[in-house]
Amino acid sequence: DLFAMMNTSYANFGGYDETLMTFGAYSQRSFAENFDYNAMVAMQTGTADFGATEVDISGMLLNGEIGYTMANGVRLAALVDYTTGDDGTTNDKWEGFHNLYYTSHSFNGAMDLVNAHDFDEGLMDIGLKAMYPVNDSWKLMGEFHSLATVEEYAADKTALGTEIDLSGKYVDGGFAWQTGLSMFSGSEDRVGPNADSQNWLYTQATMSF
Repeated sequence: DLFAMMNTSYANFGGYDETLMTFGAYSQRSFAENFDYNAMVAMQTGTADFGATEVDISGMLLNGEIGYTMANGVRLAALVDYTTGDDGTTNDKWEGFHNLYYTSHSFNGAMDLVNAHDFDEGLMDIGLKAMYPVNDSWKLMGEFHSLATVEEYAADKTALGTEIDLSGKYVDGGFAWQTGLSMFSGSEDRVGPNADSQNWLYTQATMSF
């Protein structure tokens, strides 16, 4: 799939006018019987007009996941989600990628603590995923994410932390029930040496008619 989108904002949140063009490509398929992948690349260009000054926008996103499904249905996958950050030494350019839609929950951990919107320095998420189908109704899932900024948010510091997500899902016709446990451990560079890990437990049920 190929895509292109133009956004124009007047008197944006920072009090400036912005014209932003995003274009890219997405691909998803299975190959070699047991392997599958999905990947996306997107480029951004445009200008932000502050009145007295005009800044050129130039950002990029790269996202890819490759998975392997075993004969017993277990799927293992690796994920990379990368968005460029702004280089603070170039005042006439903005190199950060503007994530037009909220995608943290799908790519950067179930706790939604880290999102590309939150960091002018960009984001690098390296993840590992596993899914085990217990039977026709139950499946168990696990994810690990290592998160960091692309540009330094402080001198020689880019690490944000790691997240582990564990969950189980039951489906019976139109009824689905999912429960999970997640743990986020912030980097000492970001939150300090004495910060506690954050834990989240949830359960939810849905019914489709």
